Order: sequence, then structure tokens, then C-alpha cells
Amino acid sequence: MGIFSRKRRGNRESADLSSSQLDSVDLATGKDPEDSQITADDDSIVLSPRSSDAGPLDAESLSELPTDGYADLGIVRFHPVSGMQMNMPQNQEPYSPLTFIIANAALQVTVFACPKGEDGRLKRYEDITQAYEGSDSTVTQVETRYGTELHVSTPVTAPDGRAGVGVVRILLVGGHRWVAQLVIHGAAVDLDSAAAKLIDDFIDSLIIVRGSNPAAPYSILLPQNPAEFQQV
Repeated sequence: MGIFSRKRRGNRESADLSSSQLDSVDLATGKDPEDSQITADDDSIVLSPRSSDAGPLDAESLSELPTDGYADLGIVRFHPVSGMQMNMPQNQEPYSPLTFIIANAALQVTVFACPKGEDGRLKRYEDITQAYEGSDSTVTQVETRYGTELHVSTPVTAPDGRAGVGVVRILLVGGHRWVAQLVIHGAAVDLDSAAAKLIDDFIDSLIIVRGSNPAAPYSILLPQNPAEFQQV
């Protein structure tokens, strides 16, 4: 079982990744001797809730869905950001995340179906911890306004051969019959950076529209390709 560490909040050394490198970081557990440590199967692990003003928003909690300035992808609605690029997932397995590239950072969004009344974050947390076992990565729990984030540091080799550390932030956000996994790459892994402010503001504007369609527990809810998407 890998070793996890827990922090209230902190910064990690970041390695800016290009869009072609976003899927190259393999996440796993590791050890950080500087932090208090808990095992991933420790019953004391509790995922804290996000702040009331933190996104993504749940359509079920809104009296009316906003439309002005929003792009509609079915399961996800978002407010485009100037200069943003968007990569839609393919409509066949293995599914890739919905990816937004904003300045020098990227956000990958995957929404899963979740049984009514269940905290889907716990299931995704278990899946993530299992996927991280046995590699050289270090996973740190960081408490932010989004609740319990997972910050994953992974040894990487730059194109010029230099060794470095790639860092991603993983946010797990639950709503009515859905749980969203948001993975942040690039400069926005520094919580105090301007890039993090841009990404966080974008996350706060996201709206998850689960709808009433049945879906298998923890199956991926794919976005719908818009008739037209224009970069603004």
C-alpha cells in the first residue's frame, strides 16, 4: 500500500507540460518524509466538503440554468475564456477527458454517474489510490476551498533529458447523482499563481447537468459535441 501525506495547503515544484504531454504523467503513490503520513486504507481519511462558492455548480441546485454566454455540452456547461482551446473526448473506449487549455495550464474534466445519496468522491478516491500504488509518485492531500485535493508529484524526464518533477492537482467534486474528477496540469498547480486563479475561476463557472437518464454506477457521462464551438 502506498504512503499518503496530508497538508492544509502548500505549493509544489511544478513542471509546465505542453498539451501533447498532458496524458504522459503516470500517477501513483509514493513517500514524502516531510509530512505526517497515513496509509491509503486508513479509516481516518475523510474528504472535506468544498466551499459553497466553489464550482462546479450542480444544475439541480439552480432555479434556472444560465444560457447567456454559456456553451452547452450536455453534461457540462461552461463560460468560454478568451484564447481557450477545447479538446472533446472520443466517443469510444478508452475515453479521454474533456480538456480545456487556458494560457499555460490545462483542466481535464471527467463526470461519472453516481447512485442517489452516495458520496461518489469516496469511490473515486479508492480508484485513484489503487491506480497510484507501486510507482515513484508522491500523493499529498491538500485542503483547499474545493475540499480535499490530491496533489501528485511524479518524476519526469524533459525532452532535453533533464530530470524533473511533474505535478498535477486532482479535485473530486460530488453532486446529485454525479461525481466530477478534475485534473489540473501546468502552471495552475501552484495554488498562488495567476494561472491557478484563471483555472479556479473557470471551474467555479462550470455547471454539471446530470439529467434523468439512467446510467450504470460510476460509468462515464460523456459530453455532447456542440454544433459549433468558436474560440473567443
